[in-house]
Amino acid sequence: MKRIIALLIFCLMTISGSYAGKIINLATITSDADEDTAYFKLELNEKFDITKLLKEKYGPEKNLLENPSWIATENFSEVVFAKSGKHRVVVMSSPNFATHNGGEIHLDLLLEGHLIAKDERWPEPYILQLVRVGDSWLLKKDGVKVTHLYFKSNRKLGKVVGIKEVLINKVRTPKN
Repeated sequence: MKRIIALLIFCLMTISGSYAGKIINLATITSDADEDTAYFKLELNEKFDITKLLKEKYGPEKNLLENPSWIATENFSEVVFAKSGKHRVVVMSSPNFATHNGGEIHLDLLLEGHLIAKDERWPEPYILQLVRVGDSWLLKKDGVKVTHLYFKSNRKLGKVVGIKEVLINKVRTPKN
């Protein structure tokens, strides 16, 4: 009888612990500015609540370039998701985020970076919804499931100075 109880306790601990620290991919992020690929991921606890926001960025040779993570807190602000030199290209925040049910994700995007003057940002944040569906999570834009974000560059004199447009579920066309 003791063996059965011990086996039952072991099985329950194994099952409940198997989801602690589970990482899921929300969206793939690419742009026409480079050949890098980034992934926006979530780390979940045993209740499938969010514990961390993660980013993995890989170069064209599939080599890991960046792997920052941020502790998930209620109504977070100023999470610098992408940077180029001194310019904060993509800054995430949320006015209503909760680790158990998500919320809006605001992307404050660089429109035009300047060397001397203050950087010009998009007039309004680009808003996505992080939605919990049972034990799973989705990223949405105006009710449409988002699996891919494609940042189209704002160029001046042939140089990338910011983000002109964000395309939903557009996959980068490989260059020949």
